[in-house]
Amino acid sequence: MPTPSQIIAAIQGFGANLYLTAMNQVYGLQRNLDVLRDDVANVFGIHRVVITKPLPFGTPTSTVQYYVSTNDYYSAALATVAMAYGQLTGTAPDLQGIIDQALTTNSFVYNGQTIYLGPGSTQFVKWVDSFELLQDKNVRVITRNYGTNQWSKAFNDLTNGLQNPTKAMIVPISGLVDGRTGTNLKTVVVIGVDNLNGIVTVNDPTRADGQGLKMTIDEFKDAWSGQNYQLVTTQLASSASTPPPAPSTTKLVWSLPRPDRIGQAVQSAFGGIAAAFVHQIDGVRDNFANLSTDLARTFGVAEPVDLTPPAPENIQYGDYAKNFKYWAYQGNYGTCALMATAAVIAQLTGNGMPVDMNALGQAVIDLAETTVSGVRPGGVPMFQEPSGTYSQDVVTLLNMYNLNADYVTYLKNDGNQALVGLTTALGQGQGVIVSVHNNTIYNAYVNTYFSEYTKGKLLFPNRTDPVSNHAVVVLGVDLTKNLVYLNDSAWQKGQGLPIPLDTFMTAWQYSGYGTVTAELRTT
Repeated sequence: MPTPSQIIAAIQGFGANLYLTAMNQVYGLQRNLDVLRDDVANVFGIHRVVITKPLPFGTPTSTVQYYVSTNDYYSAALATVAMAYGQLTGTAPDLQGIIDQALTTNSFVYNGQTIYLGPGSTQFVKWVDSFELLQDKNVRVITRNYGTNQWSKAFNDLTNGLQNPTKAMIVPISGLVDGRTGTNLKTVVVIGVDNLNGIVTVNDPTRADGQGLKMTIDEFKDAWSGQNYQLVTTQLASSASTPPPAPSTTKLVWSLPRPDRIGQAVQSAFGGIAAAFVHQIDGVRDNFANLSTDLARTFGVAEPVDLTPPAPENIQYGDYAKNFKYWAYQGNYGTCALMATAAVIAQLTGNGMPVDMNALGQAVIDLAETTVSGVRPGGVPMFQEPSGTYSQDVVTLLNMYNLNADYVTYLKNDGNQALVGLTTALGQGQGVIVSVHNNTIYNAYVNTYFSEYTKGKLLFPNRTDPVSNHAVVVLGVDLTKNLVYLNDSAWQKGQGLPIPLDTFMTAWQYSGYGTVTAELRTT
């Protein structure tokens, strides 16, 4: 016979499980309403935009002096970084010094070659190489990428950067270039935005009139959009990293179709209505799946899950114990980024409660298969087998679940800054997805924990030129053990995968330390 204390404990456990069952049903209903909201918004052309205050940003009257022109279009990127460095240091731009540096610095893009081959060369100086030259001068360089539908957010981030006098902002645009016909790609330094009068001021090294060149905001938007609003923030490493401005407010807007596109809009609307209907059916199905799992746990027929967090006394970032459970196996599909997206959604909206990760993962996949990519050309969906999903599209998916998200990359030698950004995000309770080279991680895991059997062999073949090919969720970083804990959907045993920090940094570097961070939307 059970003792009275055992009976009380059993009743308490039964009550707790019933509470979890109810909460999961409420969460499922909330998720359905969120999806329905976004579907209705898509049908009627409603979208959320970030509001940038009607104010002047930057100090173009003083920063316009940091200008230098060039007649060599192929190496124009060198002039841009010379201007940025001059602005950061308060000195006249030293284009010749940058050229000399590029002539002797190995390219990150062209194997076995220097960044610049000299006057007369028709090989372009790649933008990423030009940013490496800044890093060699102890400049912190952070590149942000956006989807084609994220103009308002990119523009707002640009104006936020202009508010900080220790930063110089570089963007790639298309436009006129002296001596060439048509429009051409180039990088420029943005020195001011007058959002009251609708003017953007840039220093453009490819034009004789490029010093303090003024463009309307619409002209600037068109010129910038072709590069997915890529935004490069430069700042001397010795400058303090200032906290970001307070979150900007957002609003919903209704975009009516142009008269010549009404037929296309009507057709798209019917497709959106059908998608909304399918999404709601899927949501009801997911709720019943959650209910089945919860009832199994409530009546004691579910298998227990063993949660083993890192030692609490260690120096660590992230909440391993809370977020460990938000994982599902992706199977033999290229859905790693989408399963990672689902995991972050669960982390931030699940309130620590169990979530049916298979159902949520499928909901994210369905959404990605029916939502046009902001990166892929031709109006194709975010996800189509066998290809993966771009990080910029992951940001959009997270936005659709009412989360704020950012995608950031760093230069190859800026690992310390990337790690600081990662641990800061984890410490703030944000969800974090990183892009890595998979086999670098897997070989490290096997050889670290099973070395007596593997004897250092590469059980997972490595490429001679490893590239980023996989997305994982970072649960935590333990600096006492020098381990990074991952939730990796590609492995059946990928839940809470411990990887040595140094190997993780190597695998992560192949993506330029590509990082998606997300947090609950508060405005």
